[in-house]
Amino acid sequence: MTVSPINIDLNQENIKNVFVDSFGVYILVSTQNNIIGNNFKFPFYKDLQFPICRIIDLEKLLIIDDNPKLNENAFLVNYSGKVLTKFYAGISIEDVIILKNKIIISYFDEGILGKCGPNNDGISIFNFDGIQTYGYKSSVLNDEFIDCYCMTNYGNNRIIFYGYSDFKLKELNLDSFKITEYETPIDFLGANSISTKNEQIILHSSYKDKTSFFNWNLKSNRVQRIDSTEKNLKGTDNGTFFNYNKKSITLFKPIE
Repeated sequence: MTVSPINIDLNQENIKNVFVDSFGVYILVSTQNNIIGNNFKFPFYKDLQFPICRIIDLEKLLIIDDNPKLNENAFLVNYSGKVLTKFYAGISIEDVIILKNKIIISYFDEGILGKCGPNNDGISIFNFDGIQTYGYKSSVLNDEFIDCYCMTNYGNNRIIFYGYSDFKLKELNLDSFKITEYETPIDFLGANSISTKNEQIILHSSYKDKTSFFNWNLKSNRVQRIDSTEKNLKGTDNGTFFNYNKKSITLFKPIE
């Protein structure tokens, strides 16, 4: 397993929330409400209580405040902090993926079972104008999916997601919106983070094993357990996981 620390010079600030890719390209919200990346920094115009941040492209960033008191809690901004679009992204957000021209958001059970909004769909897709273009539970009738534990990009304009109640791995084609379901081995029941590399699906932290990785071969249905002592890791792209503290990020690549 490859472990790579990324130290960030924040002076008197600390990391409030962060996202990073497998190459170490990061975006973070600081405790002083600044939006900071590898080569940019600007103050956000309002206080963010529960921030989520993502890089969209070379022109736009996505900032979300997962605050149930807000009517508009998602903001597309440029690299100077100018707000381009505002919209409501729902509450109790589990993860956010930017894929091509789509913003894909997954939700915890508090959101799926909570007040009316895109969160009721479990998985919601928005365009860059902030318009919801797809909702999983609205499109798939009689599905008892009530809590997304983890979600990731699966290549070729697809995502996969996993959660309660049936613990099947679900693949969503973002072109056709076709759903494919896979029965999952019991080895990683309750895993709460996921990443993929080529056709390999890697999960972390099951109900019974909070620290190990599980490398699942979808074709053979075999699971390789990879020892670790790390807890509470988040998944990103290309078989990579990460955690962070006040001043740094650490990348973990369990199959390298």
